[in-house]
Amino acid sequence: MREMRHRIFEGSRRLSRALVDSARRKKAGDVAGARAVLEGVLAVEVVPLYREQAETALSYVDDPED
Repeated sequence: MREMRHRIFEGSRRLSRALVDSARRKKAGDVAGARAVLEGVLAVEVVPLYREQAETALSYVDDPED
């Protein structure tokens, strides 16, 4: 149980930081950097929900800003 809680806590923090960093990089015009941040999360993330959210965010990186 402790390991699951640790994975959820760390995964949540990692995903939150990655989403903010990716959005900041995309806004600055660094699409490759934005992609790299999210791909880094996917390389290590084990929590299925957080993997799904990172994959969804990754699919929007190449979309133009509204």
